[in-house]
Amino acid sequence: MADEADVVLGSTIHSAGAALNALARTVAGVRVRSPLAPVRAVRTEALRSLNLVSQGSAVTAELLVKLAAQCFRFGEVGLQGHSPSRSPRALWTLTSTLLRYGLFHNDADNTHEGYNTLLQMDQAPRYNAWLGRKLRPHLGKRVLEIGAGIGTITREIAQGPELVIALEADAFYAQRLRNLFRGSSVVRVLHAPVEATDWKGLAGERLDTVMLSNVLEHIEDDNAAVRNFRSVIPEGGTLVVLVPALQGLYGSIDEAIGHFRRYDPSTLRNVIESNGFKLQSLEWLNLLGIPGWYVNSRLLKRRAVPGLQIRLYDRLAPFLARAESAFRLPVGMSLLAVARAAPT
Repeated sequence: MADEADVVLGSTIHSAGAALNALARTVAGVRVRSPLAPVRAVRTEALRSLNLVSQGSAVTAELLVKLAAQCFRFGEVGLQGHSPSRSPRALWTLTSTLLRYGLFHNDADNTHEGYNTLLQMDQAPRYNAWLGRKLRPHLGKRVLEIGAGIGTITREIAQGPELVIALEADAFYAQRLRNLFRGSSVVRVLHAPVEATDWKGLAGERLDTVMLSNVLEHIEDDNAAVRNFRSVIPEGGTLVVLVPALQGLYGSIDEAIGHFRRYDPSTLRNVIESNGFKLQSLEWLNLLGIPGWYVNSRLLKRRAVPGLQIRLYDRLAPFLARAESAFRLPVGMSLLAVARAAPT
């Protein structure tokens, strides 16, 4: 396939209008010249990953958005001649479908309520870089990341280790991860739920670190999970856990994205030290995030933090990071715990 692309489009003159192509590139985030051109070739695994719901002309736009959402790679080949002109109705169908996915249904397959939140956080580069700086000093050379999601934090921590195994339970996210890190000599994607992971097999990977970034709260039996984490690293190995803090902040957004709980220092310490680890440090993070979360999740009962608020917070992240590093916070919206594997 052209340039090792997963999807090859057949570009002709006037495959779609310039404005419509520009809209398609913006919504899908692809860089091909004619994103709405006919598909000439596509990898089997790409097609198998899709659940198409559109009909007629809308299928072209839906196919583009959903393949791009999973980070499949697009390529183009030039074809001779002009493409057939689209009717005004077909052009409107394409436009409305793109707008629908771009503005309202950018969860790509309409079944992942949390995907919008992951996408919004993925588009907060300053905040994510700050988290990466907080996490990386605690990581060893061979890291197991639990719940890698769409790879936002994976990208930040992959700078240094010789191996990062990105464990992800969701098939949609796992496919996106494989595409995102295809060709990486560091990141290896493993698709399995925590409850059904081959922990004995992972014990043979010579891991020295297990890391979770806003994941432990999604696991119903967190005690069993931490015991499994202990089983794959040697005595003295490191557990790094970032969790949402303060159970009193638990609200509608927590429910929407699948949180079973938020943690207080005592509850986080207990789940760590009752299951094979000795806590080394416990740090509050993100003091100024508390009011926004309380208003959005507890008072306004929203299902997600508005994107504009996240972008604004991301702008402030470098200044807030410097402020928080200057003194020890008395409280925060998150807790960062670092623990060592205790003798068995």
